[in-house]
Amino acid sequence: MPGEVYEFEDFRLDVSEKSLRRGEQSIPMTPKVFETLRILVENAGRLVERDELMRSIWPDRFVEEGNLTFNVKMLRKSLGDSSAQPKFIETVPRLGYRFIAPVRRKAVDEAPGVVQSEPPARSFSLKVLVPLAAAAVILILTGIWILRGYLNGPKHDTVSTPLIAEKMTTNGKTLHAIISPDGKNVVYTQGNGSDKQSIWLRVLATGNSVEIVPATDDFYYGLAM
Repeated sequence: MPGEVYEFEDFRLDVSEKSLRRGEQSIPMTPKVFETLRILVENAGRLVERDELMRSIWPDRFVEEGNLTFNVKMLRKSLGDSSAQPKFIETVPRLGYRFIAPVRRKAVDEAPGVVQSEPPARSFSLKVLVPLAAAAVILILTGIWILRGYLNGPKHDTVSTPLIAEKMTTNGKTLHAIISPDGKNVVYTQGNGSDKQSIWLRVLATGNSVEIVPATDDFYYGLAM
C-alpha cells in the first residue's frame, strides 16, 4: 500500500519512495523488479501464484513467464538470497512464490524522519540495466534493418543501401536476439537444449561481444526493449 514502509532483517522497503535500502546503502532496481518485491512483501507468508503476480506487474500487456522468472532472479541477487536455500523468496514449483522472512510494517507517520528523507533509488549500473530489458517479443534483426533504412534514408521505392547480414555466432546456439533502439547494439542469448544459457551484448560497429549475464540453469523465453 502506498505510504507504508516494510522492514525485514536489515532491509527497509519504502513503497511511496519506491526505494529499497540495506542499512545506509541504497539497493538499485528497475520499476518492474521493485513492483515484484513489493507484491511479495505485502503478501508475506502467503503463496502468490505466478498468474496473479504477472497480472499485477504487467496489468496492460501480455508477457511470458520468463520475465517473471528473470525478475525473481534479480531480486534474489539484490537481497543476497539463494533459490536452493532461500531466506526471503521461496519458489513453489509450477505454482508461484512466497516471501518467507518476517516482515514489520510501518505507516509513514510512524517513522516520518526516516521515511521522508529516503530518496528513491535512481542509479542503475550498466550490468544490471542491460539484461533487465526482458519481455515477450522476439524481433527479427533483418527486418529491423530494412525498416530503419526505409524510415531514415531518402524516400525511394527501394532501400538504397545494400543489406548486410551478419551471424551472431557460428555454433547455432543463439535462440533469441534483439537490437537496441539506436541500432548500435544487439543483445542475444547463447545456449539451447540442455545447455546453460547466458546473455551477451554485441557492439555492431566493432563486432565485439561481451558476456553480461553468465551461464545459469535459467531458461530465457525471449528478449525485448
